[in-house]
Amino acid sequence: EFAAITLQIESLIADGVPPQEIAVIYKEHKAGQELARYFQRKGIPVSAKKKVNILTEPFGKKIINLLRYIALENQFPYSGDVLLFEIMHYDFYEIAPMDVARISVAVNHHNYNNEEKTSIRRQIAQIGKGELSGESQQQIKRLSEDLEYWIKEAYNLTLHNLFEKMMVRGGILAYVLKSDQKTWLMQVLTSLFNFLKEETRKKPDLSLREFVNLLDLLEENELPDRKSTRLNSS
Repeated sequence: EFAAITLQIESLIADGVPPQEIAVIYKEHKAGQELARYFQRKGIPVSAKKKVNILTEPFGKKIINLLRYIALENQFPYSGDVLLFEIMHYDFYEIAPMDVARISVAVNHHNYNNEEKTSIRRQIAQIGKGELSGESQQQIKRLSEDLEYWIKEAYNLTLHNLFEKMMVRGGILAYVLKSDQKTWLMQVLTSLFNFLKEETRKKPDLSLREFVNLLDLLEENELPDRKSTRLNSS
């Protein structure tokens, strides 16, 4: 059905019908997302609109958890292991789940047998060459360096600039641009960034901790930030 619709629209455009004069009505947004992928393969421009809940969208939640982790580590160093264990499974970082498990087990074993405690953050910063599979080791090294950089720069940059550096240096923007769902993921990312900019306009010295607290408050009170976004691709 999606292929037939795509071919029909391709034929209409070839016959001179302007793309902006063609509309497709569908019941659920996931159908629109699937159609958009077909259109992209054929080079057909597409524009769609939907409500974005940045607090419940899986991709949005991942970005927010990164922000939560940085805020938590700034406030209570080495306290964010639960979040970091989850972050290491995100597809921004190609870390084998088995290697994440090995690190977690090693930390738990150390803490059980030693009076001086350690953490996943400390463990990944100290991993030696050859301890894990090549790809995992490289990605863990990158993640560790990024986290240490962001934790430091949270004290030196505006929230606006910190967010931009996290998206670029962390490879998240590059991940979005290479994704088959780049149109949708970019809109989720843009919605979160726009919300952040709105809040920093209200309070220019807004801290990362305050912003995360605001997101937590919205979530706890089931008042998610909903943004009406337009999805565009060509």
